[in-house]
Amino acid sequence: MTKEHNELIDNTFKQLQKYDNILAYDSEDVHMEKLSTLVNGEYILVDLRVSEMLKNKFLSFYDVRELPCYISYGVRIYDDGDFEENVKKSLENEDKFLENKIKNIIETDKITIFIKGTPLRPECGFTRQLIEIFDEFNFICGKDYVYFNIFSDNRVRERLKVVNKWPTFPQIYVKEEFIGGLDVLKKMKKTGEFQRKINFNI
Repeated sequence: MTKEHNELIDNTFKQLQKYDNILAYDSEDVHMEKLSTLVNGEYILVDLRVSEMLKNKFLSFYDVRELPCYISYGVRIYDDGDFEENVKKSLENEDKFLENKIKNIIETDKITIFIKGTPLRPECGFTRQLIEIFDEFNFICGKDYVYFNIFSDNRVRERLKVVNKWPTFPQIYVKEEFIGGLDVLKKMKKTGEFQRKINFNI
C-alpha cells in the first residue's frame, strides 16, 4: 500500500467526521433502497467498493457489523428487525446533536449572532441594521463578536427557533445569554442596558 493511498484514506476519514449522517454501502440492492428513504438534511454517501482497505477501516472505526448501514446521529441503522426502533433513536438524538452544535458555536466571552448572510454580506435588512449598530461600537468580527450564517445549516436555523422560542432572525447572545432579536437590542442600546451588559464604556 503506497503512502499516498494511506494519506488519501486518512483524509477521507477526516472529511467523514464532519457529517452527522453517513450512508455506507458496498452493493446496490433492496436494503440500500430502503435505507436511502431515511436520508434527509446534510449527509454523505460512501461507496465502499472503491477500496477494501477503506471498507475494513470504515467497518472498524464506526463499529458497523454489515452493509448497507445508515449512521445517523450516532445510531447505526440496518434493514433488520430493529429498523423502526433505531430510526426513532436517531430522531431523538438529532435534537441533542443540534443543541450541542449550537452550544459549541456560542462564545462564552463574546457576542454571538445568528444571522442571514455574513457581516460583510448581510442577506436581509435586519442583519444589515445589526451590523451597522456593531459598527457604531467599533466591534471587530472575531474579537468582539462571532457569527453563524443560518443559511449554511437549515437544521440549526430551525432548532434555534424552538430552543429560544423565537421565530425570527437575527438572534443575539451575549456571553452565552440569549437576549432576543434586533428590536430587543435596539431597546437595550437606547437605555444603556446593552452597553452595561458588555461592559462597554458609555
